[in-house]
Amino acid sequence: MEQRDYSIITLEIFANTIIKLHKIWGVSEYIEAAYKSLINDGFNVDSFDDLILLITFLKQFKQVYPEVYFTASNFKLDKNEFYIKLFQEGILPIMANERITEHIYSLGADQDKSEFIETLPQAQALKVYG
Repeated sequence: MEQRDYSIITLEIFANTIIKLHKIWGVSEYIEAAYKSLINDGFNVDSFDDLILLITFLKQFKQVYPEVYFTASNFKLDKNEFYIKLFQEGILPIMANERITEHIYSLGADQDKSEFIETLPQAQALKVYG
């Protein structure tokens, strides 16, 4: 299957169109096929501004399609901190321990590290401390 690379604006327009079609037609196999194709192609983000746009419309998208489940493989992000942000925003429900550990090591002060660890779900926080 050919991998397509969309701009973040194209993704936003596409996602908003899917949301509008859902409001008009309700559940549709065509709409479902369209959003599954979009998700399978992956979201490519290389700037923080694009990440914020992506988070904004994915949150809207999840309100319409709460059953949609995202994993890290649905994203092609330039920086580990982008994956962490998606995790913190609830877009990614789980995060690999390696990514969490890398982020913790990137934080400067022990206070920052501790504050970040405290935001993690209990099971993951215990793995960090363990």
